[in-house]
Amino acid sequence: METPHTCTRCGGANLEPGTLGSFSLTFRPSNTNFLTLKTNDVTIKTNMCLDCGLIEFIGDLRKAQSLAGQREKPH
Repeated sequence: METPHTCTRCGGANLEPGTLGSFSLTFRPSNTNFLTLKTNDVTIKTNMCLDCGLIEFIGDLRKAQSLAGQREKPH
């Protein structure tokens, strides 16, 4: 995961990637087919701004699009 260059809240550049404790955090799109060979969980990663404390959640976009039956959009 690439860390963004600045915090979206305070504009600070002191961002630290990490994970949440206890259990892994996942997202399950509601429009998925649960009869599939792959898991329906989308991994969530985090960044924390060490200047203001904002915690940002980042989901695996490709996995979510795949589960929802969407193609990746060109950049």
